[in-house]
Amino acid sequence: ASRMAAQASISAGWQNEEVAEIAEHKKSHPAFMVAAPAGCSAGMAAFNWGTMGKVTPVRDQRGCGSCWVFGTIAAFESSWAIRNNQMLDTSEQDVLSCSKTLPSNGNGGCGGGWMEWVANYLKVKGTGTEASKPYTATDGTCTAIPRPYFASSWGFVAGTGQPTVAQLKAALCAHGVLSVGVNATAAFQAYHSGVFNENVPGLNHCVAIVGWDDSKGAWLIKNSWSTGWGMSGYMWIKYGSNNIGSHAVWVDARVTPAPQPQPAEDCLAFNPANLTVSHSGANYLVLDGAHSMLSFATQADAQKAISTIRQHGFHRICFVGRPFSPGHGMTYFLQ
Repeated sequence: ASRMAAQASISAGWQNEEVAEIAEHKKSHPAFMVAAPAGCSAGMAAFNWGTMGKVTPVRDQRGCGSCWVFGTIAAFESSWAIRNNQMLDTSEQDVLSCSKTLPSNGNGGCGGGWMEWVANYLKVKGTGTEASKPYTATDGTCTAIPRPYFASSWGFVAGTGQPTVAQLKAALCAHGVLSVGVNATAAFQAYHSGVFNENVPGLNHCVAIVGWDDSKGAWLIKNSWSTGWGMSGYMWIKYGSNNIGSHAVWVDARVTPAPQPQPAEDCLAFNPANLTVSHSGANYLVLDGAHSMLSFATQADAQKAISTIRQHGFHRICFVGRPFSPGHGMTYFLQ
C-alpha cells in the first residue's frame, strides 16, 4: 500500500512534466492538439470504450503466463487510440523479453509478473510493433528493435490495491482501459456468457476493464485467451467478484514525439596503403581488405577519394548514425 501511495506522487510529477512538454511542443507546432477522453462520465449508468472504437482486438497469450503483459498493453493501446487517434498493435513479446532489463523492474516472464513492470518499461524504454518482434509465447531474448511508442505516465488507480467501483469508473473515464487483477478460477476459465459472479479470494490473472453496466452490476472485461473464450474474448463480471479490479493500473500514452537518441559514433582504423576499389552493381566501393568504407558512382571518384585519404595521412574512418537514412548520418576521417 505504501508503494502504491508513493507512486501516486511520482505519477503526478510525470503528468505535470507532460503538461509543460506539450506547451513547449505547441510553440513550434501551434496546431497541435491533445485528444482528451471523450464521451465518458463516471456517473453514467453504462459505458464501453469498445463502442467508441478505442479498444484493440482480443489477443491470445497461449500457453505462456504473460497476462500481466497483455492486460497492460491493452490499456496502453487504448490510451494511444484515445490520445493519438491511432490504433496500434504493439509487441507483447518485446515487453515480455525485455522488461526485466530495467533495474528494480522484476523478473517477469511466462511464469508471471506485475502490471507496473510493463507500464514502467513503456515509460522508460517504449516499445515497437508486433511485426518488429512477433509473439512467441516464450520468455525469449531481449533484442534491439525500433521502439517509438512510449507511455508518458502511469499509476495505480486511487493509489491503492483495491479501488472502489466509483474510483475504477473515474479512472476509466480519465485514462481509458485499465489493467487489473482477478482470480481466474476453474469456473472463470469455463465461462461462456452471462454475468459471472463468484467470490473466491486470491489473485492469479490480469485482464483489461473496458467498460461497465450498472443494470448488470458488472464490468466488461477483455481477456487474452483468444476470441474462442467467453463472449468472443470478453466477459461480464459482477463488481467485486473474485477480486476484479485489484491492483488496477492506468497507462497514459505519450502524445508528443519521443526524444530521439543521439546517433552512435563508431570509428575504424585502417591502413591507407591497403585501400582498393571494387565494382559492385552500380557502385564503386573503397575497401580496406574485406571491409567496405565508402561508395561512389564512378571509379574515378573512388580513386580520387583514396588519393585524398593518403595525401592527408588519414588512418581512421568514423561513422555517425549507422545505419544511415536519407538526411541523417555522416562519415568523417581522422589522422
